[in-house]
Amino acid sequence: MPSGDAAIVDVQKLTDYCLNREHDRGKHKARVFAKLGFTVESAEELRAALLNAAATGNALTSCFVK
Repeated sequence: MPSGDAAIVDVQKLTDYCLNREHDRGKHKARVFAKLGFTVESAEELRAALLNAAATGNALTSCFVK
């Protein structure tokens, strides 16, 4: 990813949308992330994984390896 080291991942967007099982549209993403081991409680871990994937260009593996 060009300039991936400058990526911004808002933890509030993760918790309020992507990991929120009650959000109308986000609940589908939340189910997928839960299968991968990410919940609201581990939002910071997901944020770190996403930032690492963006910075290293290794989005296929580093994003979802815990």
